Amino acid sequence: MKKLISAFVASVLSVSALSAVSATAVKTTSEDNLSVSTKVLDESIIIDDTIVSAGSVAITVNISDNSGFSSYSTKLELGSAYDIITDENNHPVVESGSVIGDSLVGSSCNDNVVVVSTASADENYENGNMFTIYAVKDMSSTDTDIDIYENETVIDSPVYLSANTEYYRVGDIDNDEMIMATDATAILVAIKKTNSTKLPYDSVQSAPALYFPEIAHIRAAFIWNKSNDKENAMKDITKETADEILEFYSCAATGQLYNGDSYLGQWRSCN
Repeated sequence: MKKLISAFVASVLSVSALSAVSATAVKTTSEDNLSVSTKVLDESIIIDDTIVSAGSVAITVNISDNSGFSSYSTKLELGSAYDIITDENNHPVVESGSVIGDSLVGSSCNDNVVVVSTASADENYENGNMFTIYAVKDMSSTDTDIDIYENETVIDSPVYLSANTEYYRVGDIDNDEMIMATDATAILVAIKKTNSTKLPYDSVQSAPALYFPEIAHIRAAFIWNKSNDKENAMKDITKETADEILEFYSCAATGQLYNGDSYLGQWRSCN
């Protein structure tokens, strides 16, 4: 199993001799509009409270000919020369680029595979830097290739019908029997319609088609609630809901177990 480098270890590694290396292109297998470049850091930086030491390698994903997206998921397969730097939750450290701006970001890694998923209530049309992840590079290794793809992993669910009651899949917001980054975007779009930061159950119940026009049952969007919870006990939908969906999807796409406390990935009765 490929070792993941913790933030603490990365911060104390003595790799300053690499700091003279400039930005370079790397050998990749990629989508037509995605590309990767690497750069060795001249000095330490802090990304969301995680220290990334000087000498670490910044691996930046860029997009060109961008036709617009509100959700996106990218998969990178790194050669064995790279050890991914992770945060305290063992997620890859990710720095958002100008293309995704304020989009929510979910990430996961398993061995040498990294998945970064994003969601936004708005379309992103800019070309350029999508995001950057960080790694410690073994300079003695020749396995330095980086393959990049648009992540097409689907977390699907079996058709499950009952003659007596309806069923919904928690987190399946667009009713396509899959949980993907698009479901996180659907959450953010619904919240935006409220002109606030939360969406209560009674608001959704009074106008379900306004907030979630494709959903099988509105309870699918309330991912922390049991199927038999009373309406006044329903937890409000917030950006945290979209964040959790991104985390679930990204983990599933790398084969990692989902460790959240919601009911994502499970069937629940509507009654």
